[in-house]
Amino acid sequence: MTLTTEKLNRPVGWLEDTLARGNLNIVAIVKLEGPELEMPRLEAAVAATQRRHANLRVNLTADATHFVGVSGAAPVSVYTVSDETVLHSQLRHLQHATLPLFSKLLPLWRIDSFRAEFIHATVFCISIHHAVADGTSVYVLLNDILSAYTSPDSISPPLPFLADVASLSAQAFGPNLLDDNAVLNKLIAARKTWKATLPTEIPPVQHDHDTRAKNAFFLRDIPADVFAQVLQRCHQERITVGMLLLAALHFSVARIVSSKGQQLVFPWYFPHDLDVNLRRRFGNVMDLGKDHVGLLIGMMGIDVAIESKDDTLFDFARRIGNWMYEGLAAKLPHKYHVANQRYDIEVGVPITRTTDLNFSNVGVYPFRTEYGDLVVTEFHEVGVWCPAVGTHVFLINTVNERLCCSWVYEESTENANVAKELLDSVVDLLEHVPQLPTDFTLDEFLNIKYLVTGSKTWKMN
Repeated sequence: MTLTTEKLNRPVGWLEDTLARGNLNIVAIVKLEGPELEMPRLEAAVAATQRRHANLRVNLTADATHFVGVSGAAPVSVYTVSDETVLHSQLRHLQHATLPLFSKLLPLWRIDSFRAEFIHATVFCISIHHAVADGTSVYVLLNDILSAYTSPDSISPPLPFLADVASLSAQAFGPNLLDDNAVLNKLIAARKTWKATLPTEIPPVQHDHDTRAKNAFFLRDIPADVFAQVLQRCHQERITVGMLLLAALHFSVARIVSSKGQQLVFPWYFPHDLDVNLRRRFGNVMDLGKDHVGLLIGMMGIDVAIESKDDTLFDFARRIGNWMYEGLAAKLPHKYHVANQRYDIEVGVPITRTTDLNFSNVGVYPFRTEYGDLVVTEFHEVGVWCPAVGTHVFLINTVNERLCCSWVYEESTENANVAKELLDSVVDLLEHVPQLPTDFTLDEFLNIKYLVTGSKTWKMN
């Protein structure tokens, strides 16, 4: 199916925005070291990328049931920012911006580039609607844009639109899960479970017909030398970095719940909305094998409980890994990574596939970090205008051997405090795992103290 067709079938994988009447955008925040981007070359590279991907040349009909082709170009804006305060203000404005949903002219994505001389780098932002892309799509877009920018004579040819994505999704998830009400109830219920566990404030929506909420975010990263030590410890403990991330998240949530005076009743579950993709997404940048977990977001609840305060971090990580592998082996239809595996098998994904954006989170991609004299040194992702049901989303990316972490939350003072405490707890725990001589229990972690002496030093009671 091509754009000459009057309407394109909308893949069922991204029903959330229509069902919850949201306007969920994905925003990539990329740090590029190197010379300032030239506007004519950037516009040409964006146009070449738009010609390559059919998803970038569509919008939705007014009833949000079909794609229609649009002729307008994606907006490209270039700014110069004088200091960090101005940059954060611009990013905050971008966080609250909306894409032109239902437009008959403009596509559902845009580019904003901020030249920050105070860090001798460019902060490059890609905003795209979740209806036409997923979290890893922005990797594909960044790769194509920077490739076309640095080598305009070697632009990759256009890719066909995958008309069979919907049928593949139906086979993977099962027909019952594709009913509008069933999917909506599943998504909303998954997010509401955060409210039951975390001290979360759900801000009131403005209108009954608009259930969106403003989102804000915190960003942190683990530098390459520290992350290398984390990976080494993971190999020693026979776990993946993804298993450790999930275990650290559970321990951190248990800590904040306990600190707020709530009783931890064992077995203690942390029901949450999570997708763990067992894929090698990062090519030569961060290839940890098939078990590497990249992004953590989506429609998968981790059904593993902390049994007692005597549970240890590494043992709990292994139990999470065993649970994931058991679900994959059993081909449970409601698990997102099973859908991805089914898609791989039926489509026959080649080793260097860089293709359609809606399912770009499957397969192996030849992402790079160097494009001529431009170097990608940080890569964060955030969400914009998530449905207003108590959203807390933790996203992780790896680039240039760094671990870049983002925490997205519904904007309020209480949610900001919770989000910052959780993000700091997870990242600090990961950074100090290599320094710990042995495994430690949840009880020890709940009573952990630290001294601030230039850098954070953890001490066990």
